[in-house]
Amino acid sequence: PRDHPRAWLNLILAFIGTFFADGYTYTWSLYQRAYLDRTEPVLIHGNLSNSSLAMIGSLCMALFLGVGLVVGTLVRYYGVFRPLLLGTILLPASLILASFSTELWHLYLTQGVLVGISVSLCLFPMVHLPSQWFRKRQALASGLFYFGTCAGGVVQMQVTQVLFQRVGVRWSLRITALAILLSMTLVTCLVRERIQHAFRRVFDWTLLRRYPRLALLTLMVSIYTISFMVPFFFLPSYASFLGMSDDVGAWVGMTLTLSNGAGRVGLGWVADRYGHVNTLLISCLIAGLTSLLLWPFALSLGPLLAYAIIHGISLAGFVIIPPILAASLVPLAEGSSAVGLILGIQFMGELVGPPVFGALIDSTAPNTSYLPAEMFAGGVCILGTLLLIPFRWYLSRSLWSRV
Repeated sequence: PRDHPRAWLNLILAFIGTFFADGYTYTWSLYQRAYLDRTEPVLIHGNLSNSSLAMIGSLCMALFLGVGLVVGTLVRYYGVFRPLLLGTILLPASLILASFSTELWHLYLTQGVLVGISVSLCLFPMVHLPSQWFRKRQALASGLFYFGTCAGGVVQMQVTQVLFQRVGVRWSLRITALAILLSMTLVTCLVRERIQHAFRRVFDWTLLRRYPRLALLTLMVSIYTISFMVPFFFLPSYASFLGMSDDVGAWVGMTLTLSNGAGRVGLGWVADRYGHVNTLLISCLIAGLTSLLLWPFALSLGPLLAYAIIHGISLAGFVIIPPILAASLVPLAEGSSAVGLILGIQFMGELVGPPVFGALIDSTAPNTSYLPAEMFAGGVCILGTLLLIPFRWYLSRSLWSRV
C-alpha cells in the first residue's frame, strides 16, 4: 500500500541511484576543464576547444533525456529491473572505456553517447516511484528524489577534484566507475515498483494539437533548455579564466549545484502556496536577468558566488514545475504522456546550447571574452520566459490570481 514503510526504503534507494548516476553528469565541467587545460601530458591528442568539448556534455544530456522516452516504454513492458540492470552494467563500463581515451572522438563515444544512454537507463526507471509509493508526502518524496541529483553532483565534484590532484583524470574515471557499480548494484537488487503500469504511448505528438496550452508550454521549455546547462558546464572554466585556482572553480560549480538543489525543495513549497505558473515565471525571469546583469560583472569571487547562488536557486523552478503543469493540462489518463513530452523535448536544447556558448567564447580569441556568450545565455532565458506571459493569460486573466 501507499505510505507503507517500504515506500521509504524505495525512496532511499532511488535517492542513492540519482546521487551516483545522475550526480556524475554534473562533474563534466571539471573533466572539460582538465581536457582543455591539458592538466596531464598527452591526455587527449589534437586541437581541443570550448565548443568541441562542450558538445560532449551536451550530447550526454541530450541522449539522457531523449533515450528516457524509450526507457519509459521498456519499464512499461518489463518493469524497472531489466533497464536498471542494463544501466548498472553500461555506465561503469562507459567510464572505464573513457579512461583509456586518447582522441576526441573517443570521448564523444564514451563520455558522450554511452554515458548519456546509460544514465538514462539508471534514472528514468525510478522517476515514477515517489508518486507510486507516496500519497500524503508525495511532494516531499519527489523533492528528495530530485535533490539526490544535486547532492550527488556537489559531493562528486569535490571528490573528483581531489582525485584529479592525487591520481589523475584516468584513475578518477575508474574509481568513479567502481563507486557507481557498487551503488547501482545495490539499488537494482532492492528497488521495487508498487504496481506495474499498463502500457501507454509515452511520446504522443497529438497532444500538442489537441491541447494548445500544452503546445505553448512545450515551446517555452524547448527554448529555455538551450541555456539551462550552460552555467553548470562553464562556471568552473570561467573561474579559471578569471585567474582563480582549480579548487576555487570547483567550489563555484558546487555552489551552483547545491543552490539548485535547495531551490528544488524551496520553490516547490513556494509553488504550492502561490501558484505554479507564478513561481515559474518569476524564477525563470530572475535566472535570465542574473545572466544578463550579474554574470558579466562577476569578475571576482564574491560576485561570482552571488551569481551561482541566485541563478542556481532560480533555475530550480524550471526543473520541478513544467512536468507538474504538463500533467495538469491534460486528462489524468494522458498525464504520463504529457510529462514524457515535456522531458523528451528538452534533448534538442541540451544538444544546441552549450556548444553554441563555447563557440561564442572561441570566436573572441585571441582576446577571449565571455560577454557575447553570457548575453546569449541570458537572452535565451528571457525569450523563453516571455512565452509564459500568454501561457498565464490563457489560464487566468487576473494579475493576482494563484495560478
